[in-house]
Amino acid sequence: MNRVTKKFFGKLLPPVGMIVYVFAAMHLAGYAENPLHSIAIAGILIIGPMIAYMLRETWLQAKREVDWENETMLNTLKDS
Repeated sequence: MNRVTKKFFGKLLPPVGMIVYVFAAMHLAGYAENPLHSIAIAGILIIGPMIAYMLRETWLQAKREVDWENETMLNTLKDS
């Protein structure tokens, strides 16, 4: 397998993993006898990781922006 194919499958793995996870969560929620319990299980298993992912991405974006600002300031100070 060449490098392009490996990178392609590496980039394809996270979305496919998320889809499989959502289907598994919905299947697991289907075992609950009470419909409210089913909705709660699906909500916790799907919305919880989504919130965690959004928080992680926001944190990483803020960190990148601060790193870029620091690099810009250092370059400005070096040029002076």
